[in-house]
Amino acid sequence: MLPREQTALGTLEHRLIAARAQVLANADVDSLRQRVAQAGGSPQALYAASLASLKLRDADAAQRHALALRDAVGGDALAAQLVRYLLAEIALARNDATAALAALQLDESPAAMREWSRAQLMLWGQAQLMRGTVDSL
Repeated sequence: MLPREQTALGTLEHRLIAARAQVLANADVDSLRQRVAQAGGSPQALYAASLASLKLRDADAAQRHALALRDAVGGDALAAQLVRYLLAEIALARNDATAALAALQLDESPAAMREWSRAQLMLWGQAQLMRGTVDSL
């Protein structure tokens, strides 16, 4: 029997990444609108709706779906991390570097920075550029 957090469809983290890939692979307006319309109870549907809303330049809807997603993932640490990345993307789309950095919840000590993932480094770098703090890069 599979552990509780893993189903026949994979882990929650895997399902969220798959939802992201589906949105990015089918990014025409009609497909994006369909993803938003399908926002429902499943975390992957909420992730897809949030990212699709962001691609449609509706940051308010993207934020609403992402916050519902944050509640839906509960204590799954890896899924929660993906939600933080999504919230940072939404904040960057709103030109709010401070909110993006807050969403990332990163330890900015030099030792910790060496352990950051590529996604963390890219989002942090975009926020720093937006703030105009290029010298710290």
